[in-house]
Amino acid sequence: MAHSTTIILLLSVFLHIILVNAETLDKKTVEGMLLKMLWTKVYRGHDAETKEHIIRHLKKMGDFDQLVMLLTKVKKKKVERVITLLAEIMQIYME
Repeated sequence: MAHSTTIILLLSVFLHIILVNAETLDKKTVEGMLLKMLWTKVYRGHDAETKEHIIRHLKKMGDFDQLVMLLTKVKKKKVERVITLLAEIMQIYME
């Protein structure tokens, strides 16, 4: 009886992990979405070398990695909204 309870508990934990992973994005995907947003929307008026320099500087600051880790815990649809909002805020701030 104890074995079946343990198996059911492990199965429910495993299914919960799968469900959470299906609703959220991994670190590489979120990082790619942020970099694409920076490259195409925020710094679109700059040349490629300047864009690369700015993005490298942003990644070194540490806040970028923290943002990526926080966004990996958010549902997929909300991540896209947050990134779009972040792009708009950065564009307004840079004007």
